Amino acid sequence: MRILIDILHPAHVHLFKNFIRIMEMRGHTVLVTARTKDVAIDLLKKYKIKFVKISSLRKGKFWLLHEFISRTYRLYKICTKFKPGVLLGDMGPSISVVGKLLGIPCVVIYNNECATLTNSFVYPLASAVCTPDSYYKKVNGHHFTYPGCHELAYLHPHYFTPDKNVLTFMSIKPGETFFVVRFVSWQASHDINQKGLDVAMKRAIVHTLEKHGRVIITSETSLPSEFEKYRMAVSPEKIHDLLYYATLYVGEGATMASEAAVLGTPAVYVNHLQLGYLRDHEKYGLVYNFTTFRPTLAKIRSLVDSGIHKKMFDSRRKKMLADKIDLTQWMVDFISEKKWQS
Repeated sequence: MRILIDILHPAHVHLFKNFIRIMEMRGHTVLVTARTKDVAIDLLKKYKIKFVKISSLRKGKFWLLHEFISRTYRLYKICTKFKPGVLLGDMGPSISVVGKLLGIPCVVIYNNECATLTNSFVYPLASAVCTPDSYYKKVNGHHFTYPGCHELAYLHPHYFTPDKNVLTFMSIKPGETFFVVRFVSWQASHDINQKGLDVAMKRAIVHTLEKHGRVIITSETSLPSEFEKYRMAVSPEKIHDLLYYATLYVGEGATMASEAAVLGTPAVYVNHLQLGYLRDHEKYGLVYNFTTFRPTLAKIRSLVDSGIHKKMFDSRRKKMLADKIDLTQWMVDFISEKKWQS
C-alpha cells in the first residue's frame, strides 16, 4: 500500500513515527509531507523520517488561509504523481479536500472538539474520522472511536522508556523537584480569537513554582527577557524524558498536558479550549483543567504546598493504561485492514 501522511505540527510527528516504522517494515511505501511549525521539521530529521516540505506557518488569519490554499494545491500535485492508496493525517484540512477531489480514501485522526471551522468541512469530506471515545461533540462524518488518546501512540510503555541521562544533561539531581511550564503561540487555526496568559499571569505562576523547585519553560513563541533564564535547553525529542521525571507540568499546551498525564506526571492545564481527552485524564486524577487564571494559580499553590507524591500519580497512570489501548497498533490495524470501508 502507498500511504501519504501530512504533518502539520510537531505532535503529529510523534503520533505517526511508530506507525511509519511498522508500516515500512511490513513493505508499505510511506510518503510524508510537512509544514514548518515549531520543531516539526527538526523532529522529522532527528527520527530520520524522509519528508517533502510543502508549506510554512505564518502569523495572521490571512496567512493561515493562504497557506491552506497553497499547501492543498501542492499536495494535490504530489498525489497525482505518488498515487497513494490512502491519505492520513491529524486534523486533515488539505488531505480531506485532495482526497475528495482525486477519489483517494482519507483517514483523519483527530482529538480537538474546538477546531469548529476546520472540523465543519473536514469531517464530511473524510472517508473516516477517528477520535478518542472521550470526544464529546457530534462528528458529522464516518466516525470511529478508540479508548485512548494520541499520546498513547508514542508514550505507551510498548514504545517509550525514560532516559535518565536527560537529568544529567539538564544538571538535575535524582529526586530534585522541578517543574515544566509550557506557553503556546496562539497561531493555530483553532486559536483564532483566543488569547492566553498575559505576562503578569505567567510571572505569578513562575514565581509560585520557583519557591519550591526549579522551573523549566518550553515555549512556542518568544519569551519576555525575564523568562529567558528558565527556557528549556534540551533537544525537542528529549522533552518526554524530562516530563517523565518532572514533579509537575503547568501550561497552556493541551498536548503536553496529556503527555504528562500518560507519563504519570500531574498536569495543570489552563486554556479556554477544553478537550474531551483532558477531561478523561481528569477522571483518573492526572490532569486539572481550568479556563481562567485565578483557580489555576490556587490549584498550583495547593499542589506544591501540600507536596506532590509521584508514586500516587504513577498508580493513577497504571489504572488509566489498563483501560486504554496502544494507539499505534490500532492505527496499523485500521489502515492495513481498510476499516474505513466498513
